[in-house]
Amino acid sequence: MKKVLALVGLCFFVGFTVYAQEHNHTQIARQNMPAVVAVNVMQKDGGTFTGTGFVLSENGLVATNRHVLDNALYINLTFNNGTISGEATALA
Repeated sequence: MKKVLALVGLCFFVGFTVYAQEHNHTQIARQNMPAVVAVNVMQKDGGTFTGTGFVLSENGLVATNRHVLDNALYINLTFNNGTISGEATALA
């Protein structure tokens, strides 16, 4: 009987730990969602591409992956609240 109780207790603990981790991930995502932006790119060949990035500073610095900006002719950003920026410039 003690082994069965220990197994049930272990299953409860593992289940609670997984729930707590998922809850933490959800909470982190909700807290940081306002910093996520869509990076809209018009490519030199006339194609378009949308990637993602995130706001690093209040003065407009945004981080994205290098491949998002490859062959970019024009870049602008769509913020989480729906605001669209003017032309953005790749710094590095």
